[in-house]
Amino acid sequence: MNAPDSRAGRGAGDNTVDKTGDNTGRDTFAAMLDEVRAFHQKHRFADLGGEDMVYRVALMAEELGEISACVSKGRPKAELAEECADLLILLLGNAIAADFDLAQAFRDKMDAINQRGRRIVDGRVRVSNWAKGEKAASDSAADAGDAMAADAAAGAGADVADAGAAGAGAADTTAAATTAAKP
Repeated sequence: MNAPDSRAGRGAGDNTVDKTGDNTGRDTFAAMLDEVRAFHQKHRFADLGGEDMVYRVALMAEELGEISACVSKGRPKAELAEECADLLILLLGNAIAADFDLAQAFRDKMDAINQRGRRIVDGRVRVSNWAKGEKAASDSAADAGDAMAADAAAGAGADVADAGAAGAGAADTTAAATTAAKP
């Protein structure tokens, strides 16, 4: 693996293998980042407002709304994949626009979250940086039940639902206000 460049994670992930077992080169993080960078340059994003982060957040909210529609309306997996790819392209573009090393940020975050405990919130696993005194669940059913009871007592499930509802509303509002083409 090459050492990362100082700009947006260049060089990371050079040895990935695709589904067929071939090392295609185009499926690496660095290659994807380079394609998005070339796309930004081709369409002069830096000069024409395409790298404005507030605008990019609106585009990401729009894409999340489209992903939500795919899931909630049972659309084909190919449509979901396309919308997720749109979001990935935007995320890679954020690293270019804001000039940060996304590959390093990913590694740092994975290192951090792999040290965190999990809890069961409304019957689903959640891994977070729990506040002191909050108990992370272990693999035992008893601990999972304890975590669910603690969630109910603390209203943690409502917080998760409220965050999801707020995100959906933001996506609806932003999608209506955003009429520009996707990057």
